[in-house]
Amino acid sequence: MAIAALLLILIFVGFGQAEIRSAAFKMTAEYRQQGGVSQSLGGHSREDCSMVCLVDMSCVGINYHQGTGVCETYGSSLPAKIGGNAAGWVHLARLGINLESCYFIHGPYGCLVHHTFNDEAVWSSRRITGANVRAGLWTDSIQFEYSGIPGQKAGGDGGALNTMQFAEDEFITRVVITLRTNYCLQSLTFHTNLATYGPYGVPEGRPETVVDFSSESRLRYISGRYATSLNAIAFHEEVECGQ
Repeated sequence: MAIAALLLILIFVGFGQAEIRSAAFKMTAEYRQQGGVSQSLGGHSREDCSMVCLVDMSCVGINYHQGTGVCETYGSSLPAKIGGNAAGWVHLARLGINLESCYFIHGPYGCLVHHTFNDEAVWSSRRITGANVRAGLWTDSIQFEYSGIPGQKAGGDGGALNTMQFAEDEFITRVVITLRTNYCLQSLTFHTNLATYGPYGVPEGRPETVVDFSSESRLRYISGRYATSLNAIAFHEEVECGQ
């Protein structure tokens, strides 16, 4: 049985001054568009696949296979149909932005190389209660905690270990990000309604990108890319977007 949800994506494009693009998608599991496919790419995360569609204004939707990472974009608005083998596929049809509720993806910020991580399954409506961040000259690794349950550790063991532990009424309101000259992540600073944590990594006077979250639409979970350090990070926020 196909299950539908709504997804709104807010993408950072470029370096220094951010160019922001957004689009809403209707997401349906076990569903695949038949016909009209304009390109097929391999080795993508779902966020990467969504970005491919977002930067192409002729794209009206994507098929994404969760097992293989195959990303298919299409530019015709033919109705999506269940194919002969839709197992593992997710279909995202591009919509307008006047929706009652949806998700923002802020980012990813950094270089989109090496391994992917995504804490959506661990989050599962839990509250962010803290994080472990290793950092020296840059952010070496990050691991969020959701109601005491650790998410995936993304990155290596370099740098010093820093622990954020949030009070019961504490939540993240702002993240400040800087990038290295190779566009990989340099530093992260987290602001909550009660305190400031970081910077984790040395900003070195580089241009800052600021991501704000309101008390009504708090940060839910993170995703991104990593190798021996944290290469890129995205922030997933559930919002009311009916206005």
